[in-house]
Formats: sequence, C-alpha cells, structure tokens
Amino acid sequence: MSTLSQSKLQNKKVALIGCGDIGNRLAVLLQKHGAEVTGFRRNPEKVVAVINAEALDVTDAGSVSVLTQQDFDYVVISLTPGISAKVKDQAAVAAAYQKTYVDGLKNILAALNLKSINKLIWLSSTSVYAQDDNSWVDELSNTEPSRTSGQSLLAAEQLLAPLADKGIVLRLAGIYREGSHRLLTQLRNGKLAANVDTDYYTNRIHVQDCARMIEFLLLKDAQASPLKRVYIGCDNSPVLYTELVAYLAQQTGLPLNTEQLAKKPAVGSKRCSNAAITDAGFEFLFPTYQSGFDKLIQA
Repeated sequence: MSTLSQSKLQNKKVALIGCGDIGNRLAVLLQKHGAEVTGFRRNPEKVVAVINAEALDVTDAGSVSVLTQQDFDYVVISLTPGISAKVKDQAAVAAAYQKTYVDGLKNILAALNLKSINKLIWLSSTSVYAQDDNSWVDELSNTEPSRTSGQSLLAAEQLLAPLADKGIVLRLAGIYREGSHRLLTQLRNGKLAANVDTDYYTNRIHVQDCARMIEFLLLKDAQASPLKRVYIGCDNSPVLYTELVAYLAQQTGLPLNTEQLAKKPAVGSKRCSNAAITDAGFEFLFPTYQSGFDKLIQA
C-alpha cells in the first residue's frame, strides 16, 4: 500500500464487532495505516494487543449499548453463532443463528450512530447461494438458501437495506488458515476418500486474504472510489472434490483411501466468481487452492 493510501485511513475510527481471527488480522493491517481501531468481542482479552478492546455480547442489548459511547467512521461486523450448522439438532442451529446473526445485528444497528458511518461491512457467506448444478454464481445470482445458516445470513443481509450505499455485504467462501486442515488431517490418517458419491465444487479463501480484502474495501472508500453493495470473497479456483484430494495426495506423497466413499455435503455445488473484487483491483496472497495448500503442506 502506498503512503498516499495509508494516509487516507489516518485517524479514522474503526469498530471491529466480533473481533475474532479475521478481525485481529484486520486490526494489525489497519493499525499500520494509523487508524484508531477498537475490537469488540465477548472475551476482550483475545483481541490483538495493538488496538483497544471492549467487551460486547451482540445478543445482549444492554451490552451492545457500549457502541453508543462513541462514533465510528467504519464498522466491520464478523459474528459467529457458537454452533456448527452440521449438528443434528437443526432447531438449536436455527435458534442460535437467529439470535446471533439477525437479532444480534438488529441490536448493533440500533446502538450505532449510523449518520457518522461512511461504510459498514457485514461478513456474510456464500451459503446464501443454494445452486447445485455446478454453475457459476456472482453477486447478482439468485439467493434462495435451503439451509438454516444461509437463511439467517440472508435475513441479516436484508437488514442493511435501509443503509443504502453505506452498507456492504462481503460473502465469504470456505475460510482456511495456517496450521492443520481437515482434509490434510484425514489424508495423514489414511481416511481421505479418493472418490465421492456425487462430485461437487468447493470454494475457499485464505483468512489473511479475508482481512486484506476488507482493508482493500476500506481504503477504496477512503479514497472516494465507488464500491458495490455486495462482493463475493473467494479465490480464483473453484475445484471439484476429486481434483482437490488428488492434488493433495500428489503433493504429499500420501495415499488416498480407495475403500471408502465420501459423501457430498448439503451445501450444493457451485463455482463462485470473484470478478467483482478483482476487477476493482484486489490482488490475492493465495489466489488458488494450490498456492494455499502448498503453504500448509510445507508447514
């Protein structure tokens, strides 16, 4: 980033609400720009030390009132419901997702001084797309999620409509990071199936590119560059399950399990396009699954 770009966020007040892994990485990036960053989360001791930290539980309207104590130029909201969408008790999943994503966002919007905000970025998910025909999807594709997680996230997205151009939705694909990865662990244990009952496309993005993408959007706005209201956050390379696991086996020299058959997850099969964000000028650290997984394999 240029010095000119850095100066555009100098002294801007940024709230990171739900300051987990993405938020902490983003905080480090924004701190280098001279922004005044505050991280809000249930356990503020887990907020990276380079920024201010405040306790906040988005499901508690009283707790969220801490947001009324100051105005912000930018707000980034990244929430997690504390329950996996894969658990069998789907009623519990629905309740947790509603409470965190929908009710939590309502609490946040009610507490913020929206007039002071230049942009509010809501981190959503490509789970709002239910396409299951291997088709390409972009920001204009139909959003008719069949799963609880996607339905709650889409309902939350719709709460931003009154913000008009102030509200930006970033729909992130499957996030991965340094350290262990489920597929590599299965491969190492001899349990990664070579074949699947129905082959399907997977889409992903490295967590550091998630943080860099948000930084990029904030800088673009600070430079008075026009932004779209929705972006898909994924790398350049949607890949079929069978192609991905074959690549991992080839790169590690470890054998795939040919006796077991993997089961296609209930997430559909689609290829997510990142054309909108790349056309805007964003460049990935990990543009493909190969570049990302090679780093994990080396580690």
